[in-house]
Amino acid sequence: MESFMIEEYSIELKESQHQYLQEMIEKYGIEDLSKAVRILVDYATEEKELETKIWEDERCLHCD
Repeated sequence: MESFMIEEYSIELKESQHQYLQEMIEKYGIEDLSKAVRILVDYATEEKELETKIWEDERCLHCD
């Protein structure tokens, strides 16, 4: 299995988004916030048939 270097990035989240991720981390025993985000990105990458649903459907839970 190929291993990849993990690089550090900064992302901005709304408080409710952060809270949701924290709840999932606790519920599923995920290592930390960065691992939770990697899980979501990996899922979006692997599930090609859901790409349109994930990226093109307009969501406005936190409109600025």
